[in-house]
Amino acid sequence: MIAANQSFFFDDLGPRQVQADFSGGLLSSDGGVLLLRQVDANLGLTQSLAFCFGDQREQVFVDHSVRQC
Repeated sequence: MIAANQSFFFDDLGPRQVQADFSGGLLSSDGGVLLLRQVDANLGLTQSLAFCFGDQREQVFVDHSVRQC
């Protein structure tokens, strides 16, 4: 469990600093998605999973890679 006074800092978005702070009490939001995105970026989970799939599509018609889908 995360302590109420604990903060997490994410990669900066240009001139903005992104910080997660859990002092809001019992609130619910989609902010956890930002945390998951950062964890995935740091651990490379999506990248590793994408390598498990062979791409049998005709590449001339492909707009997005397996990792992007």
